[in-house]
Amino acid sequence: MKKQRLRLLLPILLLLAALILPASGLAGEVGSDVTELIMSTLTASVTQNGEPVTGGTLTDDRVRVAFSFDVPVLGDDPAPEQPIL
Repeated sequence: MKKQRLRLLLPILLLLAALILPASGLAGEVGSDVTELIMSTLTASVTQNGEPVTGGTLTDDRVRVAFSFDVPVLGDDPAPEQPIL
């Protein structure tokens, strides 16, 4: 009997939580666009079997895609001109 009550009550509680929590401000404020600050250090590579992929021809082997970029923050040495706050 208790399990049946719980099965009926649980969806209602989940619905109430979904309606109440987003309005409570838990998401925080939206950050600023920092695309221009990281684009100068952005690198990307695509490899297959340890070899760089060039020309767009791939086989059925695994492909590895790697991205790398630096994020200028306060406390870096040397200090960045435009740190992300």
